[in-house]
Amino acid sequence: MRLPTLAVCLAALATSAPRAQELYDLETIRTLDLSFTQSNWWQQLENNYSARNYIRATLTVDGTVYPDVGVRFRGNSSYWGLPSSSQKKPFEISMDEYVPGQDLMGYKTINLNNNFLDPTFVREVMAYEIERSYMPAPKSCYAWLKLNGSDWGLYINTQQVNKDLIQEWFASDDGNRYRGERTNLGSGANSTAFVNLGSNPTLYQRGFQLKSTGSLNPWVDLRDTAQVLNATSAENLPALLPDELDVDNVLWFLAASNTLLFIDSYIGRYCHNFYVYQDLYHDRLSLIPWDQNSAWGGYPDPGQSTTTLYTISPYYAYSGSGAKRPLMTRLMAVPRWRQRYDHHLRTIVAEHCNWAHMSNRISELQAFIDDAVRNDPNMIYTYQQFGSNVTQPVTTTYSGGRVVPGLRPTIQGREAVLTSHATIGLAGPSISGLKHTPANPQPGAQTFVVATIGGTVGVANPVVYYRTRGAFSTTPMFDDGLHGDGQAGDGEYGGTVPGFPAGSIVDYYVGANSSAPAGAVSFEPSTAGHQPPSYLVSAGTLIVLNELLADNSSGDVDEFGEYEDWVEIYNRDTTAYDLSGHYLSDDLSEPAKWQFPAGTTVPAGGHIRVWCDDNTAQGPLHTNFKLSKDGEQVGLFDTEANGNALLDIIVFGQQKEDRSFGRVSDGGGLWFYIYTPSGNAPLFGPGREAIRYDARRKGSPLNFDLKFSGSVQAGAIASFDFTGGPPSSAAFMLISGGPGYFPLPPYGPLGISPVGLAALPLALDANGSASVPLGVPAGIQGLTVHAQGLAADFSNALTIRF
Repeated sequence: MRLPTLAVCLAALATSAPRAQELYDLETIRTLDLSFTQSNWWQQLENNYSARNYIRATLTVDGTVYPDVGVRFRGNSSYWGLPSSSQKKPFEISMDEYVPGQDLMGYKTINLNNNFLDPTFVREVMAYEIERSYMPAPKSCYAWLKLNGSDWGLYINTQQVNKDLIQEWFASDDGNRYRGERTNLGSGANSTAFVNLGSNPTLYQRGFQLKSTGSLNPWVDLRDTAQVLNATSAENLPALLPDELDVDNVLWFLAASNTLLFIDSYIGRYCHNFYVYQDLYHDRLSLIPWDQNSAWGGYPDPGQSTTTLYTISPYYAYSGSGAKRPLMTRLMAVPRWRQRYDHHLRTIVAEHCNWAHMSNRISELQAFIDDAVRNDPNMIYTYQQFGSNVTQPVTTTYSGGRVVPGLRPTIQGREAVLTSHATIGLAGPSISGLKHTPANPQPGAQTFVVATIGGTVGVANPVVYYRTRGAFSTTPMFDDGLHGDGQAGDGEYGGTVPGFPAGSIVDYYVGANSSAPAGAVSFEPSTAGHQPPSYLVSAGTLIVLNELLADNSSGDVDEFGEYEDWVEIYNRDTTAYDLSGHYLSDDLSEPAKWQFPAGTTVPAGGHIRVWCDDNTAQGPLHTNFKLSKDGEQVGLFDTEANGNALLDIIVFGQQKEDRSFGRVSDGGGLWFYIYTPSGNAPLFGPGREAIRYDARRKGSPLNFDLKFSGSVQAGAIASFDFTGGPPSSAAFMLISGGPGYFPLPPYGPLGISPVGLAALPLALDANGSASVPLGVPAGIQGLTVHAQGLAADFSNALTIRF
């Protein structure tokens, strides 16, 4: 029987141990219990508010006692603008104020916000959740506060913008870090707006508070950026400004402020609520949002109606009292940056800020905290307003009766305005199948970046953006069959990235404009310069990082019975590899962060596992850093004698609980999320003959699942079992000889090689299930088979070794 090809298929379808702790887990309301011994502790907190001094307290969380933490009131209007009936002040807890090195689950500063100007209690959490998709931004979750044994109520726990956060987003945490906080309200000075204040760096202290310690030449970077931004012609700005400022990051920041109608920010009258970080690795400034409780119109500019705020210009920037907002006005004067800004607005609306998505998220969060809100003894707003402000405005007691608009009309209204805008509403080309080839580039050799570009619009100016350090460069893409792009005229485009030395990390992404109609630009990935894909120029080493687990809740435990993060190292060679004096680091600017002990070897074709738990006292293979489940990078570095050369790197995004991220198969070139981690062991072995994996963090969005049951021994009966597909529908089982990664919208990624692929038609039953029995024949021991299901979308992939 002749089996259908993949193209035909597509056409036919048209434990009891404790859970690992994560402070900012949005599925947990953790109780923080503060105890004060001072008889007048509340009075002391009030007296210390202006000076921002701490008083001592004992903190208890999940049964663990943290002595001598520092506590103070925090906030501005959220502190003094509360109604007289509420004592729900915002708090800041400094874990190491009196006990050096003390932290709470890896974090030194805890911010407990009181949802001021947000009766719904979801604005701050949702805003940061959205922003983290496009730029560095804090985590935020819910917490219950107790003071001296008394319930004080539900708070929003938002991550501090300090080194803890910087380490999660940047390759180096040693740069200057500033808070943009205005000093001249409405005076027109706008000292936080990146206006040119002159050549003296100290002038920039008026608007930017230095938050980092040991900084080198503070405020010089701000001065240089402001002078290039304001004194350079629009024609020359694209060549000069990216060396000072991450322009793509700033455009995402401005687009989010505008889409989320967070006016109490850079774009508004007060020009504040953001941080600036000097990224030393790429040698330029980036912006980080802050204080998002008034997103979706909670704090508009004077004269703006909360009921029609959603109609403001997509390019809005406060211009009263002689104000200047050069990050908006100067960047919008460059056509290519305005097109990019339009793309970012369009993307945020399509992926998050549309009512179809937001209504579900609001419902989920409010249902999760409903009981806590009902039982909060110090609620600023009523329980009725908690629900009604989703659809209706609420008038508060603040500032003579400030109105907080309803979420639904504001979000729906903004969505309609942006999607119908003359340029923002345009469609750019579709871009898919982004990859680089070869998978493991050699030193000095050119690399092709390839993507399929097309859709319903014409394609113009397709380019590859690439960099090692600093600003991105561009190279054109062609559909001529000469740039790694298949056949001429087939819609697949390729661009040539020049060769780089061994150990170089090359970031890349792709952009293209529409030609008919003209004007719209698209990027792949849609996040453009934010956490783009990358590759490592091979150093020719046979020792590689092979697998990691960064969200270990119920998987393997270390020698102390604790669920900790880990990294696995694999030796491709036929002889043992000596790791003595080598280094492992999650900070690329600090290669020598953690050193392998003398005598550490990896057997030929073998593995070792290193626990990344920031607890070196627990053993020789326990590092002095942890992994972030929200994504970062881990590098394996050579000895000091060999210049700490980068031997291998894993750059990973957000992880899923108990699912590792690793190579399929051991030492291979393709990375997937592996359903059953195999730390310190071969991917295949006794009891592990079938491995489930997926290029998607969560697997099939439609829950189409593939498992293998039975034995792989000769003469046994086994089966491929499909569940979760569309009821009573057609599907296919795809078989191949190897793994692969080929995005095929709208079905998702094909995780097996299309070379030699065969497809078996399936009929899913009324439950969306099907089983394919297999009698294991003799003589196939050692054979590896890769399988995947295809219905309304792709299932996970499955590798079976007989």
